[in-house]
Amino acid sequence: MAKAQDLINVLAARARFEPVDIQESSNQIRILGRVRTDGTSAAMDNWLLMMNSIAEREERPGCAWKVDISRKYFRRGGKLIFAWRLIIQGEGMTSLLPDLISAAQASPVSQRTELTEIALPGGHRDRNALRNGKGAGATGQVPVGPMAVHGMRGGR
Repeated sequence: MAKAQDLINVLAARARFEPVDIQESSNQIRILGRVRTDGTSAAMDNWLLMMNSIAEREERPGCAWKVDISRKYFRRGGKLIFAWRLIIQGEGMTSLLPDLISAAQASPVSQRTELTEIALPGGHRDRNALRNGKGAGATGQVPVGPMAVHGMRGGR
């Protein structure tokens, strides 16, 4: 039989979900936790795709469980923060969890990629910067070709 921890393992693997509080009974599971983003949006994108997949499965006729997906806001250290809250209800939760877990696993994975800028060998840090600090300008205003090389060597 599936347990709440099996669902949490799927949430953690697909969207870096970390549970903070879990309350389990025969008819309800309440999970409160956060999605670790670490400066990227991929985990949150995957979380939202997974929650959409779960909500879509719940809408099917004959679904024996209900889910409430929400954010719980609270103050910590003088700041307003939030955690994700899932409340899953249904008769005999252990027999219903496999359907919920399969909905989470069936969600697509975010196709968004994170790019990192890497300096080109031989180029200096401000190689594209003009006087105003931007690397682009109107036609005739941006030095190109031999004129740009001359400007890089100190001439104007």
